[in-house]
Amino acid sequence: MAAVRVIFALSFAGCAIFAADASAKSSLPMVAFYCGYRNQFMNEEGLWQTDNSTYSRCVGKDNDIVKYCQQVYPYGHVTSTVKYQQVVAIGNWLNITSNKFLSAKRLITPYICLSNGHHEEHVLVPRNCQLFEVSKELCRDDQHWLSEAQANCQKLHGTIYSHQTINPCSSGHFKGASYVCCAKDSKGLRDTDHPENSATPHPEPEDTKFQKVCKSILELISDYWKFMVLVLAIVIGVGIGYLALRCERRDGFEQVAKEGSESTEDLVFEYRNTAYESERNKTRKPTYPAQV
Repeated sequence: MAAVRVIFALSFAGCAIFAADASAKSSLPMVAFYCGYRNQFMNEEGLWQTDNSTYSRCVGKDNDIVKYCQQVYPYGHVTSTVKYQQVVAIGNWLNITSNKFLSAKRLITPYICLSNGHHEEHVLVPRNCQLFEVSKELCRDDQHWLSEAQANCQKLHGTIYSHQTINPCSSGHFKGASYVCCAKDSKGLRDTDHPENSATPHPEPEDTKFQKVCKSILELISDYWKFMVLVLAIVIGVGIGYLALRCERRDGFEQVAKEGSESTEDLVFEYRNTAYESERNKTRKPTYPAQV
């Protein structure tokens, strides 16, 4: 049983490490500014993280934003920045003077840190979130569509992560909006009312699906060495388990020499189960010579 436990423990540990690493996804490099508070940036887990460094202050010029991106992402080869196409609700702002966090979220337009000027128009959808779109023939301002998006997201038991107006109809007015809705709890988004003209999932373009498949294949190839480490751990676990099993279940066979019946010069070897005989001798009742 000890050998089996060793094998299962090593196999489970290897699988857990491999699965945890394979599930990690790269996030979009972005920075956000709110004057009077420490800057925030997107970490590798796709979460907004507060920058506690001394240079973490509100900046407005394009060159300063590029320099800050280069400091936050030193290995990203950042050469330019561009405004994110959606307004994001970001919380946990750290006040520079009082060193206290702001509990309420603020609607911020972050900046994307670009490498060699490369930029793809896409929306960041965090885990447990979905991209929706609401559109009508009404020509309304941004605040109207934000309120409607918040109402539709609340019906799904979620909160607005980011939003963007679409289909402009006049100056400062639009005919719809797209937004990202994130679940409030681990149960996920739950549509219970099914209202007409409500938020409907935004269809994912085919080229985006193809890009995701290609990205997944590249990630599997890059993680090939981790899979080999997993296989090596399993092989080592099986070997250790086999040795432990041999030590645990050995029967104590011993090679014993005895004289042949016909010739005293020839020796015949036999294997005697000494472990079994020792146990049998313990349970055997002692015999005493008969007294005359």
